[in-house]
Amino acid sequence: MELSNIIQYASVFLMALCLIGCHNWLLKSAQSNPFRRATIDLTPQEQVVIYVGLFVGTVLLMFWFAPTSQFILGGLIAIGVTSITSLFIILTLKPLLGTMREDKLSYGFVINQNFLLTAYLIIFTELSFLNWFKEITIYVQTQFLIFVALYSVLIMIVGIYLGIPKNDDGKKVLPTQWRWRLVIVLNPMIVVLLAAILVKLVLSIILLVQ
Repeated sequence: MELSNIIQYASVFLMALCLIGCHNWLLKSAQSNPFRRATIDLTPQEQVVIYVGLFVGTVLLMFWFAPTSQFILGGLIAIGVTSITSLFIILTLKPLLGTMREDKLSYGFVINQNFLLTAYLIIFTELSFLNWFKEITIYVQTQFLIFVALYSVLIMIVGIYLGIPKNDDGKKVLPTQWRWRLVIVLNPMIVVLLAAILVKLVLSIILLVQ
C-alpha cells in the first residue's frame, strides 16, 4: 500500500475518532439527554419526500459527472440500483441514528447491524456509478472521489433531517441546547466518515485484483 493511501486512511480514521470523542463528550450527561428512548418517527408522506430527495439528488450527481449523451446500459443499472438503495438507506439510517443519539459510542459500533447495512448500501450505490462512469471516461479516480464526497454530503443532509426530533404536535423542532443540536449534526458525519474508510478499502481491493 502506498504511503499516500496510508495517510488518507489515517486522516479519515482520526477524523472519525475525533467526532466520536466529541459525541461521547456531549452525551456525558445521559440523564438530561432529550433523545433517550425517543424513536425517529416518520409519516408516510415524510418518507416519500426524503426518498425522492435522496434518489433525485443522487441521480443528478451522477448525470453531473456522466454526460447524458453518454447514457448507456451502465447508466440504467446505476439508476435502478439507486432507486432501491435510496429506500433502504433511509430504512437503515433511521434506526441507526436513533440508537447513536441515545448513548455514548464504543468500538462495537462498527459491527452494528444497521451501520453495516447502511455502509454496504452506500458503497453499492457508489460502485454502481463507478461501473457506469469507467465505461465513458478514462479519467475516473479524481472525479469519482469528488462524486463520493458530494454523495456523502447528501447522506449527511438526510441524516441531519432524520435526527431532528418532533414536538407533541408532530412537527420537527431543533433542541434548545446547542450540544444536542451538535449531536444531530455529528452522528451522520460519523456514519459517512466510517463508510468512506470502507469505500476506500473496497476500491483498493478492486485495484489490487485488476
